[in-house]
Amino acid sequence: RRFGRQFALVCLPSRRRIEDPWTHVRALAHELSSLLRRVDRVWIDGPCVYMLLPECNRTMAEAMLLRIREPLARMAGEDAPPEASLAVFPEDGLTKGALFSSLITDRRTSSLDAKRRSVPTA
Repeated sequence: RRFGRQFALVCLPSRRRIEDPWTHVRALAHELSSLLRRVDRVWIDGPCVYMLLPECNRTMAEAMLLRIREPLARMAGEDAPPEASLAVFPEDGLTKGALFSSLITDRRTSSLDAKRRSVPTA
């Protein structure tokens, strides 16, 4: 906040119903980190893979999601890539709680809003 820098937070929930989801999510996170910049961070929380994209606004994050769409679908082992939810600091929230709440809201509305706003899903 102090320096006025933006960042994007992306959540990719795993949709696969497999015996060992932890191994799948861990492999997805590892492979996903190879598609991102060196400054970006990837971590796992439950069935979701999160990405922190420093110095990214919404437009830049959406462009990144479009760029990795096909490789992400291959990594996820699905016909279509998982739908991503996106929150951007500071416009979607100023605190960690507000940003994660925005991610949840975006996930619930992403399929409807994607058609209206032409937002890519990853």
